[in-house]
Amino acid sequence: MPRLRNSAKKSARLNLRLDGRLLRRAERAARLSHRTLSEFATMALVAQTEAELSLRERWLLDEADWNTFLNALERPFRANKQLKAALTEHAARVAP
Repeated sequence: MPRLRNSAKKSARLNLRLDGRLLRRAERAARLSHRTLSEFATMALVAQTEAELSLRERWLLDEADWNTFLNALERPFRANKQLKAALTEHAARVAP
């Protein structure tokens, strides 16, 4: 899990609404880990953020798939309807 840097300036805020039971459990977990609730919540957010982005930003390929990928990069391609549609759909899904 990435470690938080104490020297980093923290200026952004995140407001959350939680049910009372979850808040009490989070406070208890923070105390047990010798952290403030803010530190505990930040660490959990960092870990989940990294996990989610890792699933979508990293590819793990076996050797055969890696070679196929490299061969595809080396060959010129022709844009077709399917590629254009896929790029349009991708842009719509990942738009900020």
